[in-house]
Amino acid sequence: TAGSLRFVLILSTIVGLAVVLRLAGITKHSIWYDEAYTEMITATSYRSLMDGSSKDNGNPPLFWICMKGWIEVFGRSELSLRMLPALLGIATIPTIAIFALRQFGTATALLAALLCAISPIEIELSNEARVYALVQFLALLSTWLFMEWMRSYRHWILVAYVFVTVLLCYSHYYALAVPLAHSVVVIFSMP
Repeated sequence: TAGSLRFVLILSTIVGLAVVLRLAGITKHSIWYDEAYTEMITATSYRSLMDGSSKDNGNPPLFWICMKGWIEVFGRSELSLRMLPALLGIATIPTIAIFALRQFGTATALLAALLCAISPIEIELSNEARVYALVQFLALLSTWLFMEWMRSYRHWILVAYVFVTVLLCYSHYYALAVPLAHSVVVIFSMP
């Protein structure tokens, strides 16, 4: 429909703005301590990442494994180190729009996408070679799938929710708060 096409065009423009804002200054600042640690930890083996002998303050290994694979393909430059989080930050924009569209409608979805696209903290976290863009993306995707499952109780949505939530929990220990919050919703929505 015309309304759907308009939504897609506006959202595409917002995503384009997010791309420009995230990539324009991606190498403006030099690598700082935590990013250097990211580079150092990804120089270890996959096995040491999986068994925990190489770790970042004890956090789970998913980001480090993804980043190691990314670096093996794209190299260890500042741009390469920061590009994976930048892409995850960009992917968050349409994800938040789809989530908000389903929950609140078109205007709120586009506003949420725009605010996420231009938010200085969102841009900063997308420009750091750290786990935060991944956690944010997976937390949002997990919550969206949870809300969809609560509406429909479709088996495949539950399977997708569990898969994404497990990935989320393998990204950062604080991410355990997300399925805990979802559990509270389930408990309080029981008849």
